[in-house]
Amino acid sequence: MNQSLRQKKSAILLSLFIIFLFNFANSARPERLISETLGIVNNEILTSREMILSVLLENSLDKGSKGLPSTKDEKIQAVNTLLLDKMVDFEAQNLGFKDLDKDEVKKLVGSLEESLQDPELKIYRFQAEDLKSNAERKLIVRNFLKSKSGSFLSLLTEQDIQTYFDKNRLRFGSMPYAQIKENIRAYLTQQQREERLVAWIEVLKKKYAARNYLIESQKSKEDSKKRD
Repeated sequence: MNQSLRQKKSAILLSLFIIFLFNFANSARPERLISETLGIVNNEILTSREMILSVLLENSLDKGSKGLPSTKDEKIQAVNTLLLDKMVDFEAQNLGFKDLDKDEVKKLVGSLEESLQDPELKIYRFQAEDLKSNAERKLIVRNFLKSKSGSFLSLLTEQDIQTYFDKNRLRFGSMPYAQIKENIRAYLTQQQREERLVAWIEVLKKKYAARNYLIESQKSKEDSKKRD
């Protein structure tokens, strides 16, 4: 009887020891990194959690299914987009711009909630306020950029178009000026808009001290290789 009791005690102790080892192994396993610092703008830290929401919002608005960025270049571009959103939002706030449709916000939040059903994304535990505030910012930024784009343009004269045609005559071959004139106007208008947008973004970068840490890290590694 005593021997049977000792065997039972030994079995219990062995079970407890196995449970202890299992729990210890789990506690020693490193936690999955769910947020990291990717940049800074206007003294606000940009995190990977914000970047993920930004990408999901872009996908929802553009009806795309690109998924989350996986390569270094894709992550750099995603951080640049988030930086731009933040800078434009600060500028919109400074100018008192509040063009926002509540129904659009609600629809966008609903789309985000669907995307976040992905098991890979549930670990981030986004709160309802996170979704709402990020959706509002994304829509304000888009609306502000639309309203701002008009100020990037100046009237193209007939002489501007004629001059471009004359300088690029070989490209157009035998096509007469009258036939290609409006195409040239559209091209120069788009070029003008893009150039002035880029210049404006550079002004915002300096104004709000925007930094993309992924770009800085990449440049540091490249410089180090050159020195070696």
